Amino acid sequence: MPGLLQTPDYARAVIRAGNPQDTGEEIERRVEVRLERQEVLTRTDPPPPRVNVILNEGVLVRRVGGPEAMRAQLTHLLEERDRANIVTQILPFSAGEHPAMVGPFTMLTFLDPADPGVVNVENITGSHALEQPEEIQAYEEVWNVIQAKAISPDDSRAVIRTYALR
Repeated sequence: MPGLLQTPDYARAVIRAGNPQDTGEEIERRVEVRLERQEVLTRTDPPPPRVNVILNEGVLVRRVGGPEAMRAQLTHLLEERDRANIVTQILPFSAGEHPAMVGPFTMLTFLDPADPGVVNVENITGSHALEQPEEIQAYEEVWNVIQAKAISPDDSRAVIRTYALR
């Protein structure tokens, strides 16, 4: 689940799992920072970015933070999808193998055609920004494949709702 779409309880569980040595205070600060970043999605000036997310269906199944936290997370995700600037698609289990199985990534693209954008790849110790045109092109190709395998935004919403009701 991308940090930009996480609820406080979901974020807290993810951060705690990834940083078990942190104190409660340190975890709360990380949660606060994550939630502050989400404000970019609701700003008015400049307009918020357009966010296209493809979630592996497994993200909907794994009960992060317990049943109530997960139900709240999925309900929140449905609310997020009501915004015109956020489009969420689910990559169903039935899609089988795909080139993004090596790990999640975030692509940032910009309106300026002269700016090729950047791809951010996260790992356990941090993240790595890829800015070379051939690197960006490789991830654009991966994105196109998984987007073609993902179900439509409307069908994705129905799948999310089904998991939220479990």
